[in-house]
Amino acid sequence: MFGKYFDFTWSYTISGPMLQPTKDYRQILKEELETRMALNSSYSLRAFARDLAIAPSSLHAVLNGKHGLALRTAKKICHRLQFDEDETSLFVDLVQSEGSRKTQVRNSAAERIKKLYEKTEPLSMDYMVILSKWYHLAIVQLALLPSFQSDTQWIADSLGISEQEAADAIERLFKTKLLESIDNRWRPQKDFLKSSDNVSSHSIRSLHLQLLEKAKVSLTSQTVDERDISSLIFAIEKEQLPDVKKEIRNFKKNLLSKYANKPNNNSIFNLSISFFRLDQETPS
Repeated sequence: MFGKYFDFTWSYTISGPMLQPTKDYRQILKEELETRMALNSSYSLRAFARDLAIAPSSLHAVLNGKHGLALRTAKKICHRLQFDEDETSLFVDLVQSEGSRKTQVRNSAAERIKKLYEKTEPLSMDYMVILSKWYHLAIVQLALLPSFQSDTQWIADSLGISEQEAADAIERLFKTKLLESIDNRWRPQKDFLKSSDNVSSHSIRSLHLQLLEKAKVSLTSQTVDERDISSLIFAIEKEQLPDVKKEIRNFKKNLLSKYANKPNNNSIFNLSISFFRLDQETPS
């Protein structure tokens, strides 16, 4: 699936979604299922079918390429997966370009997909993996600390990951030039600071879910002196949402400018802000 903003500065602000062009709507569904199964070991294709409100046998046949999706079912899936307007348009076009019985509908959908490809510069698979695993960006931040050691075992111990995960991550970071070696010390590549709107939201969502899971663990594994987890529940006017989001962005920007990238920094923290609706639409 798809993601929207990703700012490569010495600290990282990541949000989403926005669809990355793909030629197969089945891949979108498979990636969504894989993400849910990775986060919940008891999650299954049957549970996914339940959440999509379709029969498990039908979903199995679709994922295996034995059946296609009807337009009505495709739109229902988009609604159940909470796709935005752009995501829904692309998903429906992918379904229509393959399975519509009308030649004109198939051709029109294929043309819209082609135009989307032409104006979108997809990220490499390495970037997708980097953004789907939290420890890649943490390693880049670690490399800024005076105590940093250019050693995979030290990195693994510092982040609580396996040495193989650390080694694979280092390889990707060098391959994508997010890290470089200067006098036998691994350092972030200062010349590779850029922003992109073409980030897969499958990767972004996976990253956010991993960090939320780590936040849950911190409630019992860290003292209150090491963390700050709090919540506010309040009523607002929906029309004020853009203003609230702007203030959140300004808050993050001010926080980073005051505390990040200082010469005496000695630890890595994550700030995740969750702002979401609690009530549901009711008939007026």
